[in-house]
Amino acid sequence: MIDNNEIKIDNFPFPMPKDNQLRYYSRYSYDCMLVEFANEKEGVIEIVEIDDDGILKHKDSIIRFDDNKMASITLPNTKHGFIVDFLPPFPDLLSIQEGKSFSGKISFKDNNRMGKLAGNYNLKRTCDAIFIVIDLSDGWIPCNGSFLTKILFGKKSVFRNWPKTYLYSQRIDIKTFETKSKWERISKR
Repeated sequence: MIDNNEIKIDNFPFPMPKDNQLRYYSRYSYDCMLVEFANEKEGVIEIVEIDDDGILKHKDSIIRFDDNKMASITLPNTKHGFIVDFLPPFPDLLSIQEGKSFSGKISFKDNNRMGKLAGNYNLKRTCDAIFIVIDLSDGWIPCNGSFLTKILFGKKSVFRNWPKTYLYSQRIDIKTFETKSKWERISKR
């Protein structure tokens, strides 16, 4: 039901029972997880202090640091749990020297029942600005290896590849901490 209207769920093109239940295509669910990350906005970045144990509790998140570098962001108070991992850890922006760049892998996942969304992060300092780019180039990677999952989330699947068509970019002024970020749709890969 959406807005008191019953929505008919589409059947698969062929019967595919799992756990003695038929499966359906569905665009809506009673058990959804919506996480807002890297908003598109203009503003000023907040400078925060990290505890001696490398943990920062900020709003609903727990941010873990390794040698002053951000290793993960966890949202423990969600039904499914949620974590963003940076490998290697995301560097301290204030310590980045002019002309230096860093890159690594980023992944977004729940308690690992559903899989993960993954890609790369890149950042570079040019003069008094730091530029951050998050490219979801790995797309959605399911963790379930069932026959049905392999069909729906194969390497060419639209379900797996649609995140690859989005790119996040952010510019941060090191002197004023003013920032501007945006998501943009890029060509299909």
